Amino acid sequence: PVPPKFDKSDFQSPTISELRAIGIGVKTCPGKLDMIVYCPLMGRCPYCQSALINANSVGKRKLCYAVPWPKTIVGVDMRCGKCNKHFMTHDPNYVNTLPSGEQIKRDFVTTKRNGSHISLLRLLRSGLTVAQVERYVEDEVRQHYLMLKSNYIELWDKVDAMRGVGKVNVAPRDAFPPFPSHYTASRPHLTAMFVKDYWENKPHIMRELRAILSQHSLAVDHQRKVVKRTLGDGVVGRGGQTFTICGDFGLICGVYVVPDTALSWVKKAMSEVINRHESVGVEVPKSLYMDCGCCSGKLGFTTGEVTSVASLWRTLFTIKLDAMHLMLRIGREINAEHPRRKKFLVDLSHAIFVQHKGDRERLICARESAGLDGPPTRTERVKYIRRVVGEPEDVAERMTLVLKAHCEIDGQCRMQAEAAGLEVDDLTVADVAYPLVTKRVMGVFQLQLVHVRNGCISDDPERLPYVRVGTVNFHSTGHHLDHYQSLRGTSKVEAVHSVLDRVFYSQRGIGSEVFDARLGWWLLGYNRRRLRGLGKKVPPDSMPPKVCEHYIARGLCTDYPDWSIAAPGSEANLKIGYDYCRSVTGVEQDSELDLDEEAVRTNSDQTVPDAQEEVPMVATSAEALEELGLDAVDFVDETPSIFLSTSQPTSQEHQEHESPSATEPPRSTATNAPSNVDMAIEETSSVSSPAEEAEKMAIDDSPPDERRERNWRSVPLKEVTPGRRRNVSRLRSVGGDPTCVPPDFNNSMLAVWEELWHTMPQSGRVGVTVTTLLQRYKERCRAERKRMQDTAETPPALLPVSFARAKNWLLRQQQAQSQALQIGAVNEEAREVVAELSLCLAEQPASTATLLEQPARPASPVIAQPVLSLGPEPVTDQARAEERAEGKHRKKVGEIAGPSKKKATPNKKKKDIPPELQERQERASARMLELGVPPLQDSSDGKRRCPVCDQFRTVSDKTPEGLIHRVLGRSNKIWCPYADDRSILEAFEKEQKERMQAAWRKAGEAKRLKKAQHPPATS
Repeated sequence: PVPPKFDKSDFQSPTISELRAIGIGVKTCPGKLDMIVYCPLMGRCPYCQSALINANSVGKRKLCYAVPWPKTIVGVDMRCGKCNKHFMTHDPNYVNTLPSGEQIKRDFVTTKRNGSHISLLRLLRSGLTVAQVERYVEDEVRQHYLMLKSNYIELWDKVDAMRGVGKVNVAPRDAFPPFPSHYTASRPHLTAMFVKDYWENKPHIMRELRAILSQHSLAVDHQRKVVKRTLGDGVVGRGGQTFTICGDFGLICGVYVVPDTALSWVKKAMSEVINRHESVGVEVPKSLYMDCGCCSGKLGFTTGEVTSVASLWRTLFTIKLDAMHLMLRIGREINAEHPRRKKFLVDLSHAIFVQHKGDRERLICARESAGLDGPPTRTERVKYIRRVVGEPEDVAERMTLVLKAHCEIDGQCRMQAEAAGLEVDDLTVADVAYPLVTKRVMGVFQLQLVHVRNGCISDDPERLPYVRVGTVNFHSTGHHLDHYQSLRGTSKVEAVHSVLDRVFYSQRGIGSEVFDARLGWWLLGYNRRRLRGLGKKVPPDSMPPKVCEHYIARGLCTDYPDWSIAAPGSEANLKIGYDYCRSVTGVEQDSELDLDEEAVRTNSDQTVPDAQEEVPMVATSAEALEELGLDAVDFVDETPSIFLSTSQPTSQEHQEHESPSATEPPRSTATNAPSNVDMAIEETSSVSSPAEEAEKMAIDDSPPDERRERNWRSVPLKEVTPGRRRNVSRLRSVGGDPTCVPPDFNNSMLAVWEELWHTMPQSGRVGVTVTTLLQRYKERCRAERKRMQDTAETPPALLPVSFARAKNWLLRQQQAQSQALQIGAVNEEAREVVAELSLCLAEQPASTATLLEQPARPASPVIAQPVLSLGPEPVTDQARAEERAEGKHRKKVGEIAGPSKKKATPNKKKKDIPPELQERQERASARMLELGVPPLQDSSDGKRRCPVCDQFRTVSDKTPEGLIHRVLGRSNKIWCPYADDRSILEAFEKEQKERMQAAWRKAGEAKRLKKAQHPPATS
């Protein structure tokens, strides 16, 4: 066997006739790399759009990285017969002139050096980092290399075993070359290829994104976290944000990078979303959900004069405040360790959202049939129970009732503490009398109540905020429950932020172009997954829109009737990511990539180590809402892992902010003193003058930096997907450990553990308490066994208990013990207040009852009719003949000139004649007139002329006196016999003779010196 060399000798060397015969395909040859041939000839010149193109020569062969083994790419060098320019058949500009059927057959991306195959590009499109793809490619190539080496060794051994019959190996056994590291793609190369692939698919990706429409509402929000991981400070500055626009069902209309949260930066993006609806005849959504800017923060607010972007939006949309952010504003002012914080926020959620009683009863019945205990979970409530937000006055009254009830509970706690002789002045959160409703909480509540009374969170009676997605067989019990999905709130934007953060979490310092490429492919797949979750038939996530459009337009694919794409040319109106930022700021940044040299910055694709690639769980106020099981979350992503990340109200334009009183609480030094709730509510309920209202609404005068630092908390929760469960009991039994059960496994054990729990003193540390309980339980078991052995009775049912099971049981006991304190039932009076509040919140106001009786609309996202295109028409022989005939006709009539092989030179401006040359020309004219020499006429014989006398100056052209023109040395100065004196020529000849003699003497001296230094050898 002959070992390979892993260099250019492994490349195939085709002829141009072979390439023309193959056209588009792959040519294989034993012992050589597979060769990808791409030379379609039915396109046009990318420079002049002429069809008169000809195959000139075989193009440069390039290495194409692929798995499991690289290939080579070869094309044809084409020459345009009209403009004489050259280009390759796999040049993207030439490929765009081909029909779509030929374009999609180009399954690689190239630079001037090499390229990458579609097998690698699909991995990058799917979201894998460049480092992950690099490791995968190296692993695949190395395995294939070892297979080739093994085959060579096996064949060599077979030939060596047949030496007796004349078989001889032509190469040594160890002649197989080492691993070709240049056959594995590097990170800079993969990064450059990924960006170039996105640029080639970007027009079709933007067309598909522009086809995303909304019917009910839009939701917008900013996020800072993702932009911090990019190298875009030169474009966006150090305060960059991503601005997201979501439509119905969580479909993303666009994600844009802006310098800050000012609304003036996003005006162009919102205009494009409005324009895409109007261009296809779809009504623009009437509701716009935001986390700020819903009103001025004053009671009785009405839309006035358009003086800013926010006021302009109020004339186009009905701006709604998301209820989740309203509760977050109140909840973040309550001490996080207060035992009644969870109860207060749950009551506040029940006051805002009114549930459908029939839906709840059906869900409870289905849970009982499935054998599930306890109340419905948050996820079940969101999916199976319809909820509405009633009239502003009804919601304000219910929220006020919750506040009054908890103020009464605060009073009862204080009174009970005083009766018990406890401290009631200098309190901490660990004290029973520590109030929940402080002056700070009261101030924020008053401000948010203004938004409630202005109708900022109420649902539109004419357009229900939920739709019916389908029917679910609940836990296969036979109970079929309707599955609903909410259309309100910025919760869906928060879900997008969580997913987007996870997409870019494992990368640091990526360039703006790489960011746009990852963002574009991610948006494509995210929207398709959302549509697929609604039962729509759309293509797979990583299938390029260009491929989908071609096969659907030709009628070859009918599996995706719900897929849509906008008209060709409309992609120019839509920009995303940093591309949008450049268009609104006018700031251009130097590219981080050099696609020809395939070099990127060293930190353009840094990744977190494998052990740190998962998102850590960080507790925030959003996590608190999540743990509370509140109904404020109206949207859950397709994977249960994506919940809320807190996003506080953001600032608007520099000249117009939402009234600080609407978002920030009044500053108070005494934060733990209770307030007079009746007086506060009464003041808020009455409409007062602007001056009086300004006095009541405390304005946050803290610096903007402090407010921004305090307001922005946007850390998502991470859901750990449960994998294969470890069978702990089996592993322990294999190791010889006894099987352990929880303390409440049977009645005998439960009685013993409750006795031990109730008789032992309280300890501040759970671990110490569990250790003590286990020790006492083992002593009890030993005593019981000894007693049974003496009496020969059956052993008691006291089984071993592990530390973890005992700790969980103890935590449940402590939680049950503190349940009364968590709901505020410190005495009988407070207990009656809690019960009365629950009954009041369970009642349905008349306005909400009317809304809940209306049937739910089916989930039907707006899908416009796709505008399909098959690309340019193929160039035929007839079209070339017609263009050739037209060119000949135009050349004949003088409209155009034929192609010139000489390079066109710009017209040189004539210089002024020097006085010395002008004087010489006058003397030459006089001498020629004296000798009777006529001036020469125009001639095309190509002889050189003298610039002085304008006569031929060759050796054969002599004057009547027998003289010829001479060139004086290397200065190229011409001696003219008609204008110059003979003494000038004689002086030049004399000087030339002297120079020659000096040169001869110098050469002779050098020769003599050499002989003296090296005399000839004598015999």
